[in-house]
Amino acid sequence: MPVLQKVGFDMESAGFKARFANDAAGKAALSKLPAYRFVVHNTPNGPRYLYADPAKCMCTFVGNRDNYLNYQDILRRGLPQADYVAPDYKTQASALLSDDPIASDQIDWQPDSLADAFRDYY
Repeated sequence: MPVLQKVGFDMESAGFKARFANDAAGKAALSKLPAYRFVVHNTPNGPRYLYADPAKCMCTFVGNRDNYLNYQDILRRGLPQADYVAPDYKTQASALLSDDPIASDQIDWQPDSLADAFRDYY
């Protein structure tokens, strides 16, 4: 179901958070929401927008009004495409490509750093 995958991607791009129904309480809550429809739930912190996807991700996407408006904007205009190049691309690329990588033994590792984890991992 590529459409549902795109919906999930667009939801998360708009700022919605996926809440997975991976326990009994989550499954019960998911089953009470209408599938593939927005539900507005008023809370003391403002409205929350809920969107249940019981088939593909077994989750509910939760967001605020701004997330909902962002999602609508994504549906209208789409997301920036892969051929979009940021105005400062050349600056970013030249900064990444200008120097050779630094050898890890040249770094002054502090006692509370992740040095031991890196040494064990690599």
